[in-house]
Amino acid sequence: MGKINEVLYYFLENYPYNDELSKTRITKMVYLADWYYSIKYRKQITEIEWYFDHYGPYVSDVFDEADKDPNLTILTTYS
Repeated sequence: MGKINEVLYYFLENYPYNDELSKTRITKMVYLADWYYSIKYRKQITEIEWYFDHYGPYVSDVFDEADKDPNLTILTTYS
């Protein structure tokens, strides 16, 4: 699932409000990248099999890949 890391790094480098990148937000942004890419090129960027719950797209793949990456740090905060 190397493509997930590429998409994650893109958003981490280009998102203007990094302190607002929660687990939910980054997952939905990866979903939107997959969605837009699939409309334009008829395939997803990642190989994620998206699951939809009451609050929109959800999978643990994005968080799991970020957690495995030694160059990324996941901060636990409370809102």
